[in-house]
Amino acid sequence: MKSKFAKSQAVGMGVSLLAASQMAATKADEAMTDDAGIARRPPNVLFITTDQQRWDTLNATGNPHVNTPNLDRLARMGVLFNHAYCNSPQCMPSRASFLTGRYPNTTGVMHNGHALPERQFEYLLSRRLHQEGFATGLAGKLHIHQERDRRLRSQSDERMMPHGHAEYHWSPTDTPSHWSACQYQSWLRRRGLEQKIEPFGDSRHVVTNMCPETSQVAWGAEVAADFIVAQKKYRDGRQWYFNLNWFDPHDPWDPPLELLQRYLDRLDDIPLPNYVEGELDNKPPHERELMMGIQGYPDYVQMDFQSMTPNEHRLLRAAYFANVDMIDMHVGRILDALEETGQLEDTLIIFTSDHGEALGDHGLFLKGDFYYDPVVRVPLIIAWPGTIPGDRKTDAFVELVDIVPTVLEASGLEVDRFVHGRSLMPFLLEQTDQHRDSVISMLANELIPRSSVMIRDEQYKLVWFSEGSDTGVLYNLVDDPNETHNLWDDPEYNEVRMKMMARLAERLGTIYDVSR
Repeated sequence: MKSKFAKSQAVGMGVSLLAASQMAATKADEAMTDDAGIARRPPNVLFITTDQQRWDTLNATGNPHVNTPNLDRLARMGVLFNHAYCNSPQCMPSRASFLTGRYPNTTGVMHNGHALPERQFEYLLSRRLHQEGFATGLAGKLHIHQERDRRLRSQSDERMMPHGHAEYHWSPTDTPSHWSACQYQSWLRRRGLEQKIEPFGDSRHVVTNMCPETSQVAWGAEVAADFIVAQKKYRDGRQWYFNLNWFDPHDPWDPPLELLQRYLDRLDDIPLPNYVEGELDNKPPHERELMMGIQGYPDYVQMDFQSMTPNEHRLLRAAYFANVDMIDMHVGRILDALEETGQLEDTLIIFTSDHGEALGDHGLFLKGDFYYDPVVRVPLIIAWPGTIPGDRKTDAFVELVDIVPTVLEASGLEVDRFVHGRSLMPFLLEQTDQHRDSVISMLANELIPRSSVMIRDEQYKLVWFSEGSDTGVLYNLVDDPNETHNLWDDPEYNEVRMKMMARLAERLGTIYDVSR
């Protein structure tokens, strides 16, 4: 059931902004309704989601340190979006949003621990496609269920609710766990293996996990490849949908030792976090508090940014990059399965992540209600070889709520009016070069309590906090692409701040639940 706090914040956020901007929202974003002109059968859909992966962790997005030949290969097959944004900087609200095409303030999932209300399950992409006759499957985490309700602490409840996935291979994490239903752990036991996480030298934050061939990423890739092969062998001609949800590169920073080793001789080449001494002085107080150490998390993230040495910062980043390298290895395995079964040109492939990772930038780690690009900007590649023209990079603004309507339109299905996202098919098919002129993201936390919402366009980013209309951040991204200087209280930017508040109020005013 949706918490009273989340419900009140979802409503109050829009009302407060409308008052602050003195402007009511006047129209909705125009949805693309033109026929996409798809002249072939609906595609299979392969939806790969990583967890907590920054947008700038591919060679194709300009990172020279990672090793991502397969993701770069996928990007050449399709379109790489350089400015894709999650609609919430936390796992559960982001996933509930991009799996329904609806914003967090209508799904009811505004923070980790908010359960997706029962009536919202019918809007899940997996259920819709299952109802339309697709063979459906999932491997990994779904993560749209209540976590704080002690009645669900058996941890098997999510597994028992597959939500339209005819095959449901549940594994919520890549670390040893007490979940008896975790299929990755069962996979290890069948091989006579026991997962072990080992210390790495004297590092306070980096450990090593299983080798690439026995990792949770390897398990997920094997399940996905087996599904792809089976669909071709036994159900040739029937469309399928497979959702692969890897846990990596989410903390803890625990790569396979063999992948971490390639970085050890080049640690000095890895840049330190983007942080300018004193930059948090005029930013929201909770960012300064988080910089002094993240509380309430396991020991490995009890970090004080300023106590970490340059070598510790670089080693942590190397560990994160090494887990991205492992993801790339197994993306290649799945692409090979599509090619070897002759299904590559029959498959719409989507690769993205639920949100990013601060990784020390601005003195912060993990994610939360700070909306720096490393946290809310995510990788997004969409490919459909033979149908979508490939080898394209774009700076067009995209939100992850756009995924559901894109899949529905590509499949020849009606995009229901309760879906907030905009289909990318006209853009992907080069029928238009326009998509969005702004993106939004939001979060609410009843434990603090605080809610926040971001809007970003080509020049400015504004974040408003419910703690008061005088609390927020404003960045001029043309002059300050690193988001160092908060202009919220700068008199010269009063007019800009009010215009961005008005745009944000207008966007929020168009987000309502028409499904009731």
